[in-house]
Amino acid sequence: MALSLDAAVLAAKAGRAILFTGAGFSAGFKDAAGRTLVVGRNLATEFSEQTEKRTEDLRVAAKRLLTHLGPDRYTEHIRERFTVSTVTDDAISIAGTNWARVYTTNFDDGFEVASIVARRRVCSVRMTDDVAQYRGNRRTCVH
Repeated sequence: MALSLDAAVLAAKAGRAILFTGAGFSAGFKDAAGRTLVVGRNLATEFSEQTEKRTEDLRVAAKRLLTHLGPDRYTEHIRERFTVSTVTDDAISIAGTNWARVYTTNFDDGFEVASIVARRRVCSVRMTDDVAQYRGNRRTCVH
């Protein structure tokens, strides 16, 4: 059964709705160094610049960067690049809604940062975690 927009908003406010976010949610976010987060081809280009082997294929660029930096430096680089320091007002508004659960394909922690600013607790888990233990938890964000 399809809900009207008004009914969907009411369900979200009542904590009976699930949010799915993707790369668009992070538009305008900045990392700790003040750089705008990039995705897709732009991220592939950024990675390629570090290895001096141009490609727009993110999977190829990421593998090349991993080989170039090594696992420890690569992990550090990814963590630095996707740890969010600044989010948008729209993200804060969205994160402030009483979602029952949030699923995101994003590597960044932007939803969590926006939730902190919105003064909403969120419990972050990854698909590799035993998500069954979080089944009853409210405000779980699954990466």
